[in-house]
Amino acid sequence: MNLFKGLLAGALAGAAASWVMERFQEQWLLREGNAGETPGNMGALGTEPATIKAADAVAQAVTGARVPAQQRELAGEAMHYATGAGVGGVYGVLAEIAPGPTFGLGAVYGAAVALGVDELLVPALGLSKPARDVPPSQHAYNLASHLVYGLTLEGARRVFRVLL
Repeated sequence: MNLFKGLLAGALAGAAASWVMERFQEQWLLREGNAGETPGNMGALGTEPATIKAADAVAQAVTGARVPAQQRELAGEAMHYATGAGVGGVYGVLAEIAPGPTFGLGAVYGAAVALGVDELLVPALGLSKPARDVPPSQHAYNLASHLVYGLTLEGARRVFRVLL
């Protein structure tokens, strides 16, 4: 057991899983005819992405100013990857301690992240509509996206853990 290696492997895997999750979301949105929407937003379709709202909140707390218009999309992407890496790092540490978090090859963890982040935390922070005001199709999109994240997270964590 090496918690630092677990953290590092998990964070790297989380960033990789975030990338795969975005590719999945792009395909989902294309299939649904919403190609103009932004994937990876953790918010309701048709609204400003929660990742951009979160980046704005961080920028205001640190600098006192909002993210400039020309940098908003990039800031949202950075927030998405930072969140994915952070959640992945936690997963990597937990996987070092006990095998429970890796149950279902990461899919259970991905579902827990969807519930904890998309359904509870993001609305509680005012970054998206409350879960009760989101259509079922958005819940399915969020869950499917995070199942992909979780499965990719576990696969990539195993690879990075061996390499470290």
